[in-house]
Amino acid sequence: MTKLFSLLGFIAELPAIERDLHESGPKIIERACQIVQAKARSAIGKEHELWAPLAESTIADKARHGFPTPKPLLRTGELRDSIEYTVHGNEGCVGSNLDIAVY
Repeated sequence: MTKLFSLLGFIAELPAIERDLHESGPKIIERACQIVQAKARSAIGKEHELWAPLAESTIADKARHGFPTPKPLLRTGELRDSIEYTVHGNEGCVGSNLDIAVY
């Protein structure tokens, strides 16, 4: 909806506009974090052109233990499921607290 304001009317609306912008920032950051989290989770178990292929011994070990193959980085789903996000104001973080996520 479009509103028409006089210059004084516009100036009177500035605090409301600033408030709306301030309140929308964390919502935008949260949505961005949700998108990154979903992308990161969906990458687990898929081959990637920049990753070295799994060694035959790794594929054999995964098959021997009943895990899907080749499915890089995926065995139990613990790593995938550990990817979370936090939002603090206009800052967000996506990642995992698992030590294995570093590798």
